[in-house]
Amino acid sequence: MMKLTTAYEHGVVSYYTVTRWIQRFSNERESLEDNPRSCYSITAFTQQNIDVVTDLKKKIKVMAHPPYSSDLAPSDFWLFNRLKRSLDTYPVSTSLAT
Repeated sequence: MMKLTTAYEHGVVSYYTVTRWIQRFSNERESLEDNPRSCYSITAFTQQNIDVVTDLKKKIKVMAHPPYSSDLAPSDFWLFNRLKRSLDTYPVSTSLAT
């Protein structure tokens, strides 16, 4: 295997692949191709799946979000850094309430 790797570098098939081929051909296989698979995918659309999704959609109420609502606070996080910087100028012992 080392001689093949040195001669062909990256074009050499791995040892695992060769052992798999040996197992396949010893079981009277004639091709390296995979066996044909069924035509149906796992996520096929069935009437049962469609009914479940329809029922779920009926139970979920979508609420419209207003562009502005007085009960939703605007994000004013940009203000916090400015407040902290202005408070840094006062000594800790000084009370701002007086």
